[in-house]
Amino acid sequence: MRKSDSIKQIGSALAKFNGEITSIAKDAENPQFKSEYVTLDALIEATRPILQANGLSILQFPLTREDGQIGVQTVLLHDSGEFIESEPLYMLPTRIAKGGGYEIAKDPQAAGSVISYLRRYSYQAILNLNTGEDDDANKATKGQEKEPVRGIAIKEEISMSPEAAGAVVIPFGNKHRGETLKQVYKTDKSYFDWLSEKSKDPMIKKACDIIVEAVKSNQIENSK
Repeated sequence: MRKSDSIKQIGSALAKFNGEITSIAKDAENPQFKSEYVTLDALIEATRPILQANGLSILQFPLTREDGQIGVQTVLLHDSGEFIESEPLYMLPTRIAKGGGYEIAKDPQAAGSVISYLRRYSYQAILNLNTGEDDDANKATKGQEKEPVRGIAIKEEISMSPEAAGAVVIPFGNKHRGETLKQVYKTDKSYFDWLSEKSKDPMIKKACDIIVEAVKSNQIENSK
């Protein structure tokens, strides 16, 4: 994560924003899992007036890698010139192959679905928005199989650094909502383990895996 030398004003503005924003109503349904989620359009519509009132704005940039992964980078800006820039999040667009398993999807619709999913997740995370746990990632892979297979496939395709994984903010629940995964790992390991095993959010699950491996290799400090 990159940030301006000072984040005093942007931090104060973000605190005011979070004090004014309310829980955002889910406006779309995932028919495969019979669950509801908040679309990117709804997130922007609900937050833009409050962001502007506090001198805040968000920029999001699509990124690509040579191996076909598509990513999004999100920047939170303040009218003082201060900023907070997230680590890029990447995902490989896939679809179910004719012979079974998954294959890389190269059509524009698949790329658009990945970008929309990553934009939505990054938007929620950088603003610490409460929208409930999200399991709508099947759009990014056009998956039609049962959730365990699809979830594992997506989890393996998400790429982020240990620092980015540790900085992922939990956007749901009551006990630890708004805390980073690194904080939860150090203060409530049992809940961290539950997230790693039971969370329906593929980004959370993958970030947990990265943190565990980083601790084993001493890339992240394992102390409270």
